[in-house]
Amino acid sequence: MDVKRFELEPPSLAERNKPEAWKAVLENAEAQLEHQSLRLLNLELMVKYAPNAWRMQGQNLEATNARLQSLFEQCTVWRFYSMCV
Repeated sequence: MDVKRFELEPPSLAERNKPEAWKAVLENAEAQLEHQSLRLLNLELMVKYAPNAWRMQGQNLEATNARLQSLFEQCTVWRFYSMCV
């Protein structure tokens, strides 16, 4: 994984006396901090809500499977083929 984009480097030696260069570094640091805060919030929400979401998704898949299984059983290969098409 490339972590170069997460590094906070100061301005180059030629630009260290320029306030604009330091302002850009500060804005980059603030943006990275906000990004990390959002990632942490997403993880906290996932810990809280993801298990229920997975459970509900599993229940939906089981219901769909049961419905399809029932339809399949109603439609024998040739006898009821015309009714199921």
